[in-house]
Amino acid sequence: MPDIPSKEPAIIYAGETVVWTKSLPDYPASTYTLKYYLNGPAAIVLTAAAYLTTDHKVTVNSAGAGGSSGWAYGVYTWQCFAEKGTGDAIEKYLVGSGSLTVKTGTGKSHIKATLDAIEALMEGRSVSDVENYNVGGRSLTKMSVADLIKWRSTYKIEYQRELDAENVAKGLDSSRRVGVRFRRL
Repeated sequence: MPDIPSKEPAIIYAGETVVWTKSLPDYPASTYTLKYYLNGPAAIVLTAAAYLTTDHKVTVNSAGAGGSSGWAYGVYTWQCFAEKGTGDAIEKYLVGSGSLTVKTGTGKSHIKATLDAIEALMEGRSVSDVENYNVGGRSLTKMSVADLIKWRSTYKIEYQRELDAENVAKGLDSSRRVGVRFRRL
């Protein structure tokens, strides 16, 4: 069995099993429940189980209810709380926060996969392609080249935002960062 990391993952591939532990001496698993609240393309709640008496262990299964195969692709921010009690008597303590990215098993997000599909479609078409067919009482209308160009532009912008978010999560610069140089006059 592989070593279990003690840090939250930065990237999860949809359909994989992910496990990590969290050691919180002030909030032992015997007294507190550890919950992760993820917000992004979808809202996800993960509940840790007790591990080695005091530590917390988070397990995300690959399939089934709450499994990563059903997670929407994209960037999620998360907050981790140690919780004790219920209802009005609940105690919640913020013990961590961050972000993670959910990708497809191919490493492509939904946005990147769609952008690639649009570009592949455009490469196989010419401006003179017939956009409407009518044969034997049945008709077919293709998306126009102008529409494909519009959608490619939209998805390129979204993909750049996705790359920027991944870079910021890694502590790198985004494409939107502007450098400034000062000079003495």
